Amino acid sequence: MNYQDEREFNQDLDLAKNTRDVNIQKRFLKSYSLGIRKALAKNPFLNSDIANNLLFDTSSNVSFQASKNNNCTKQRDFISEILDNKCVVCDLDLIPLNCDNCK
Repeated sequence: MNYQDEREFNQDLDLAKNTRDVNIQKRFLKSYSLGIRKALAKNPFLNSDIANNLLFDTSSNVSFQASKNNNCTKQRDFISEILDNKCVVCDLDLIPLNCDNCK
């Protein structure tokens, strides 16, 4: 999905965080947006198959959040370089991003 404006993106971000609809979760799973996939990985209602898929996302930001989701039934070992990266282990949403406290 290509976002034309910030309002549309923010609506999808909120939906990704909270939707129980598996079809919407599947759509967001394929999103090019790292922020949308990270929000989806944190969704407490996330389908376990989707959580397991996100566990192996190409972005460590997404896969680490999926590993913490209670609906994720698989495990993954993260190398120390990933876990030492404050951006990866940060629970804040990527948008709007405020890293002033992460120095």
